Amino acid sequence: MLQHKRMIDKFGRYHLQEACKHCSNFQIWNYRGKKYFKCERYGLSHSISTDWRANWQACGMFNVPLPCGERPLIEYSKVKKESVVLENQTSLFDACQLPEVGNG
Repeated sequence: MLQHKRMIDKFGRYHLQEACKHCSNFQIWNYRGKKYFKCERYGLSHSISTDWRANWQACGMFNVPLPCGERPLIEYSKVKKESVVLENQTSLFDACQLPEVGNG
């Protein structure tokens, strides 16, 4: 339900009492004999985190197609993490080049 809350927070609710299942962005994926509901505006993946509910109240993007070149909402929420190197920190690459310690 968190994904639906994000859409409502970002785009507001659709002014009519309409369900997501009637929206042009609502998709039904068939995979291994099961149906999975997805929202193209939120983001499409094979993960449960993008699963949708047909009867959720529609957001402000009801029947508004995703323009060419625009990314779905979950693409904007990805944060790039910069790696920080600490003083005297050994990387995995450096560890592979350390001399072996003999037994004995």
